[in-house]
Amino acid sequence: MPYTKLRLIIIFFLLSLAFVVIFNQTSLNSVDNVGTNAAEKIVGKCVKEIDWSECYGEGLAALNKSVEFSVTLMTLYNIKKADPKTQDCHLIAHRIALDESSKEGDIWKKIISVVAADDCSGGFFHGALEGLILNDPDFKLNGMQFEKLCSQIPEQKYISVVQSCIHMLGHISVIENNTDIPSSIDICNSLPDAESRYNCYGGVFHESINRDSLVLHGLAQKLDCNTAVMNEQMSFCSGYKNGPAQACWQEVSHFFICDTLDPKDIYNRCNKAPNEEYRLACYLGIVGDLPANPQFDMFKLGQLCDLDNDNAKSKCIRIVVDSLLNLHPEYKDRAVKFCRVLSGQNQFFCNEQIKANSL
Repeated sequence: MPYTKLRLIIIFFLLSLAFVVIFNQTSLNSVDNVGTNAAEKIVGKCVKEIDWSECYGEGLAALNKSVEFSVTLMTLYNIKKADPKTQDCHLIAHRIALDESSKEGDIWKKIISVVAADDCSGGFFHGALEGLILNDPDFKLNGMQFEKLCSQIPEQKYISVVQSCIHMLGHISVIENNTDIPSSIDICNSLPDAESRYNCYGGVFHESINRDSLVLHGLAQKLDCNTAVMNEQMSFCSGYKNGPAQACWQEVSHFFICDTLDPKDIYNRCNKAPNEEYRLACYLGIVGDLPANPQFDMFKLGQLCDLDNDNAKSKCIRIVVDSLLNLHPEYKDRAVKFCRVLSGQNQFFCNEQIKANSL
């Protein structure tokens, strides 16, 4: 009798386990099907749009209002497979996270726990933090609040989350201060250490020049891509000194790629900075993004780190490899190709960086 009872218990357990497996698999298939179907509809609407990033962002934010966040993430994943240019998904992710943050509770923590801080070049991170601030009337824009908020986020392997958080808050301060750059710089100056102040300056100037979030909130228009505007932006950077000036030159290089991905063209533009430190900050601030762009000419890989200064060259190689392996893993094969076009000690150093990133 005990033996029969034991058999019944085992059979019941196995049947329950099978039910759980089947139920979970059905749920996963359901999420995948919804994500696939939604992706097809959104791609059909947005793939040929000139402002495709805004179109995808709006479509996914609208979808997110009626589905779980996991479904929206699956949909974005399918969109990125169907339309390669959406690998550049910062603004899209920003829109999704901003919508998700409008839901009740500490949603921003949930978002950051589900996606890596550097996913879509920090787009989810940016939107989550912005949503928190917009929905928290008690949040004050000052260095103490910045540090308190950013210290709550666990560090991750390939990125300094605290410093990335402070950079994002620099972006947000420009929005909250209604495009007032000096007031935003003053907030950065209230941070206690030089690294945090510098990353905050970077966020301020990135938003001032790139303007993705300012446009999203109707506070500014995109800068026109022409020589006159580029000269204006360089003059703008020249109006600052020390840390703010270097951070401004570092971020203005993101505007320099609006009409070219040629490393030499961009270096020549950066070379107009008033000193070598600012020139290198400018070029190294963008070099990692170049080979991760689908339109980059792969025959120019060897030009990426063709710098006279050996230390700058090593730093450049490290930035390129890190970008391709960690920030843009969909292009990790390009890291290997990049190392192959180098020679001698530079090639050895490059391969060592790949090995170090694989540990």
